[in-house]
Amino acid sequence: MEPVNYLKRKYKKVFSLLTDKHLRAAVISPIREPVEGSTFQIGQQIHGLSDLEGECRRFRIYGVQSGGFSNVFTVIDLDSLQAFCLKGNRALPGDERQKDIDLKREAAIWLSLGRHPHIVSIDSAFYSNGQLYLLIEYVAGTNLSTRLNEPLDLQTALKYAIQLCRALTYAQTVCPNFIHNDIKPSNCLITESDTLKLTDFGLAFFSDSAANEHKYAISQKVYSNNGDNHLASQDYAMGAKGGGTYAYMPPEKFNSKHPIGVHSDIYSLGVTLFEIFSGQKPFRGPKLDDFAKQHRSDEPLTGPLQDRDIPAQLIELIMKCLAKSRFERPQSLSVISDQLSEIYLKETGEKLGEENETAISAPELLRHGASFAALGLVANAEICIEKAIELEPSKAEFWAQKSLVHILTRQIEKAASCNVKALSIDRDSAFALYARARTFYADNNETAALDSLNRALRIRPKHARALRLKGEILLRAGKSRLAAKCLKKSFAFDPFHAEPLENLAKLYFLNEKYSKALDYANRAVLVNENSSQIHKILGDICYGLKNYSRALDSYKLSQVLGNAEISLRKQFCRLCRDLCLVEGVPVGRNLAKALFRQSSSSNYPRLKFVDDAVKLLSAKNGISPLLLCFFDDAICSALSQDDDASARKNVIACLWKVFAQSKTSDLPLNPFYSIGKIFYFLDRFDDCQSVFRFSLEQGGDDEKAFYYLAACYEMQGDFRLSGFYYNKALEINKTCELNRTGKLRVEARMNEMATANG
Repeated sequence: MEPVNYLKRKYKKVFSLLTDKHLRAAVISPIREPVEGSTFQIGQQIHGLSDLEGECRRFRIYGVQSGGFSNVFTVIDLDSLQAFCLKGNRALPGDERQKDIDLKREAAIWLSLGRHPHIVSIDSAFYSNGQLYLLIEYVAGTNLSTRLNEPLDLQTALKYAIQLCRALTYAQTVCPNFIHNDIKPSNCLITESDTLKLTDFGLAFFSDSAANEHKYAISQKVYSNNGDNHLASQDYAMGAKGGGTYAYMPPEKFNSKHPIGVHSDIYSLGVTLFEIFSGQKPFRGPKLDDFAKQHRSDEPLTGPLQDRDIPAQLIELIMKCLAKSRFERPQSLSVISDQLSEIYLKETGEKLGEENETAISAPELLRHGASFAALGLVANAEICIEKAIELEPSKAEFWAQKSLVHILTRQIEKAASCNVKALSIDRDSAFALYARARTFYADNNETAALDSLNRALRIRPKHARALRLKGEILLRAGKSRLAAKCLKKSFAFDPFHAEPLENLAKLYFLNEKYSKALDYANRAVLVNENSSQIHKILGDICYGLKNYSRALDSYKLSQVLGNAEISLRKQFCRLCRDLCLVEGVPVGRNLAKALFRQSSSSNYPRLKFVDDAVKLLSAKNGISPLLLCFFDDAICSALSQDDDASARKNVIACLWKVFAQSKTSDLPLNPFYSIGKIFYFLDRFDDCQSVFRFSLEQGGDDEKAFYYLAACYEMQGDFRLSGFYYNKALEINKTCELNRTGKLRVEARMNEMATANG
């Protein structure tokens, strides 16, 4: 690094800290570490793509806070020196395989809202290590809930109420049938300039009251060229009834037969308005049953509002919002906003000015386009990029981005046309040449793709994605040595993406260099542990090395992460057959296929599958207990969907039979892990502990056994023993996130208890 450039960057950082109050607030704000731990810690960096195939953006973490199902990091973009909040799913035991569909839905809705003065804006959504993150506007200030600790004067309270209504009205305008579903003071941020901004769309959805279904389309007008066009839609299945905060939930959310709609947000708004103007909630629970009864039956008392000398017209409006029947509430948010504005004018003699939607810049449109593409909303991505080109038509990179979107939809001719346009603007654009190479590659013209890649790399030798694509093409052509060279360079220049490591693992596996293949596959898993393809490759390598235990785990994890390849099914069945043959109990491939299909099929009746599995394992014809290892996750999944006491009882009895049989068998794969895992899932912690203690006695130290013992003791409240076993698990595997966050969690609990005891 050149000393002059280094000093310039340091000077820029120091100057920014001195002059940017938001940046300074993000750095020095006292934000606690979450009790349950998080994937990243303060001081670490998170990396994500800024566009469809562009460079990484680097974010340093300065704070971590816990939400209901997420962690929110306070971060600074190390290149732009801009502060943001970064939202990701929480890392809790059992969540490592959970789909991020809710966060995808939230991202799609938030992006659809565009920009508004009273809505916290989203910069982009991206994946890092296979996890989805939302990059959100950083607001230096407080939230409305904290602000209400002190009484508000009438003018300020009215201003906040109007700004909240305007945010919701705008959302309804640009996204018809939008429901926030979690309106409350803590989801309203107050900026340093005393402006309210609505945030947190984790429970939001789009409803169609006529259809009254729980499957809705994402569509909006924000990026279209005129008000009549809507973005193409992508359906997300969602439970509209789920979630919420009891104190603010409308009566209909406590009754599954009643529809959720805008009227529900109006009721939650009414509760929030009551709290804004009175300083207290209309209903105080404290339990779910109490809140359910109060929201459905009890009339809120107007005394707390009258004690604050709230105008009668305003009290009447709040009471209408809190009507038990949705038909008695105001029929639109705009009506409430207009009435509040009239009251504001009457009480203050002033008119609260209207704030217009903020225009979105071309670079921001590109980031939104990339975000939509990452979410699978390719048509939305295309519209965003077209709008960016409309604003800045002479940017070669914009046309190259549009080409990449066309490739995603297999519109090769359109992609080629965009490439021509991009290169006519800048014939030496490495990115445009890379986009053209991607187009040729998608059209199976690998010779032309290599030519474009070589030109791009002459202009920019450290273009990591060009090197990666060149390596993939050379690998397919059987040029292993040259492919390996390109892939290694690609990872050296961009160590935050696992694809080069994945391809290197494939390369060495195909050349039967299993040791090198295993090394690169393990490194790829560390970079992206949520890639189903990487786990499939790792399973193949371990199978080749006859490490059947790890091969089985990798195949199952690949399947859980969404891999439906026929090759995975075939390898899984071969593994099932080979393992059981080692035991001396032949298992036909048809039976293996049936087990695999039933355990992975959503159409096969879950309880029927559990019953079949129990009968198979309990048979007297010598069926190997190893079979349990192949469908233990499927049993857990089936029982989670149908809480059938009889099925659970049968499974428990079967598990003890398999355990007894396993104790006397010299098996090549230990079924104790599957038995203990299912016991843990069924909340039978003593049984789980018994199984894993025996496993440790027979087989010696084992990370999985230590982890489940730690988890059981944690659930039973014995944090000392839990911490002991989490440490034992970490001694074996220091990189496991579950072990690390478990240790953090129990240490925090022990510290809390020590503080409470003086």
